[in-house]
This record gives sequence, structure tokens and C-alpha cells, in this order.
Amino acid sequence: METMNEALPRSATVALLEALAPEAPARADRIRRRLLVRIASDARAARSLARTAGWLPFVAGAEKKILFDDGCTMTWLVRMAPGAALPAHRHDEGDEECLVLEGTVVVNDITYGPGDYALALRGSEHRSVRTDTGALFLLRSPSPQALSAR
Repeated sequence: METMNEALPRSATVALLEALAPEAPARADRIRRRLLVRIASDARAARSLARTAGWLPFVAGAEKKILFDDGCTMTWLVRMAPGAALPAHRHDEGDEECLVLEGTVVVNDITYGPGDYALALRGSEHRSVRTDTGALFLLRSPSPQALSAR
């Protein structure tokens, strides 16, 4: 059986890999602008501005803002002040997706910046989550409503 490298000439393989390479900050900014335009043009879209009311205390140095919760999945923002840290935790309830919007956040000794995406699969553990610069990130995770219904 041919592998991908054997099926494609080297130049095609390199071109494919280069096309898939992330353009993190510039790409994240383009995606953000397109999403904001789409939201503004759709009268059915829910609107929540990151810098306006609705922020709730989360842990020391951090706050959260719930954007959407349908009882199964929750989409929310976390804003951390410079030097803040979240307590160690496991993801026993389900997968958690994270997209860094501003600043940098260090998760288990890996630094993520604007446009970086991290997936914590069910059963994984965040031994440490901290920021030196401050950070704003978007999370998608199981809804607390779904967890309390079990």
C-alpha cells in the first residue's frame, strides 16, 4: 500500500503541508472579523460583547461570561488577569475546546497565544493553567445543566 509520501511527489507534499501550516495571529484576526460581520448581519444571532456586562466571578484573578448554554453544551469566555492561575482539574464530564483570543495562557507547560486551539479530551487533566500576560479565551464544554441532570 502506498503512503501519502509515496503517492505525492515531494514538492506536492511540501506544498500541502505549507498550505496547512497555521498563520495564527493574522488568521485568527481574519476569522474574528468575519464572525463579527456575520453576527452583525444576522438578526437571529445572539449578541454578547466581551467588554460589556455579564461577567461573573470565576476564581481569584479570573472571571467568566456564559455566551450560550443549551443544557448540553456551554460556550463561555474566561478572562484572566496577569499572574492569575486556575486550579488543577480533570475533564471527566466530557471534552473541552479552547480558543485563545487575547494574551497568552500556559496549560501544562505549553504556551498558547491568540488563534491557538487546544482540545482537552474526556479524562484528561489540566495540572496547571496560568497566564503572565493576562488572557481571554473561548471555551466549549459540557453544560453544568447536563451534569446536574445525571
